[in-house]
Amino acid sequence: MNWKLIFVFSLFMYACSSETIIEDHSSRDFKKIDSLVLVMDEIGSVDKTTIASYYDDSGGAVAIIRTSIDKRYIDIFDVNTGELLNRIPIEYEGPNGVGSEISNMVISNPDSVYIFNQWTGFLSLHRADGKIIHKYKVNFNELGGRGYLSPGSWSYQNYIIHKNKMYFPGWLPWAHQAKSTEQIGVVDLQKNEVFTRFSRPEQYETYTWGAGNLYELYMDYHSDSEELLLSFPIENDLILLNPESGETRRVRAISKHFSEVTPFSPDFENLDVQGLMDHDKNNKYYQGVVFDPSNNFTYRMTSRSTYQMDVNQSNQRLVSLIILDENFNALNEIELDLKNLDFKMGFTANKGWYILNQKLTYDKEGQLVFDIYSYR
Repeated sequence: MNWKLIFVFSLFMYACSSETIIEDHSSRDFKKIDSLVLVMDEIGSVDKTTIASYYDDSGGAVAIIRTSIDKRYIDIFDVNTGELLNRIPIEYEGPNGVGSEISNMVISNPDSVYIFNQWTGFLSLHRADGKIIHKYKVNFNELGGRGYLSPGSWSYQNYIIHKNKMYFPGWLPWAHQAKSTEQIGVVDLQKNEVFTRFSRPEQYETYTWGAGNLYELYMDYHSDSEELLLSFPIENDLILLNPESGETRRVRAISKHFSEVTPFSPDFENLDVQGLMDHDKNNKYYQGVVFDPSNNFTYRMTSRSTYQMDVNQSNQRLVSLIILDENFNALNEIELDLKNLDFKMGFTANKGWYILNQKLTYDKEGQLVFDIYSYR
């Protein structure tokens, strides 16, 4: 049997073993329950690619980056009142400088924030006056060159602090380029040690799956079970990882719109670039995972192609939300309306999922409007 027949047979067996299990028996809906308005002042524009938050019994806080020509600040707001709690100045250069890019950030508390620059590989902890308290060299590639873990800097690739360790979801290249299969980076904030853990699913070593976004790892923290939620774009299951013991378990979170993600080819050497791009445009896959502490719901996003548009435009994609309850039973899958909402500019707190309303934000200059959604 040649490799093409093996490839087709493998897809058939995989599809037969993966059945859609979601049945909608719920009268509830994913709906807007409130809004949060953050009032901006005259200091520059808002960076809408990087946002950080944390929540506690009092509600929590959210951090926004503000940039002008010569100044940069991180504004930290109370998520209950919208009140500005702190403004942390961030330098470009000098002993407290972080460079030109902030790839990701994590709020330690309302008076301090961690900032990561993916290009320099430095993670720095800043106190309220902007001074760097501690700096870590985050380098998962000691030898240099390609093939090693690259810490994520995209939406839903949350950096998690748990018991004095920071966990980075990452990106790994194709199997024939990867030097390791471990896809989570860890920084021990007390010992100042950096290491990797948790090997990605074995399917990645079997096929070429497509474009780079299928090799991302999306991650969030489930504060009720105290586990890391891991969503791989090609996996029907969510993987729950205990960050201390390393133990894992799987829960089914399959879309009702597709029962498998289609790999591109078992051939790692002779890739058709145009075919790879066409495959990505029409493929269906999973995206981010979000824990909503307001009712202990877990949301998993899916993405699928709709139709071919004009050749000069990119494909439109439909996004849906798989909803799991506190026991990780699949309750429903709901189509998302992306027309006015920017899900990439979102965070969770005790009221639900706060999602930027682009229309209201653009209509009223000087404020950010977040609509708060939950499954009620």
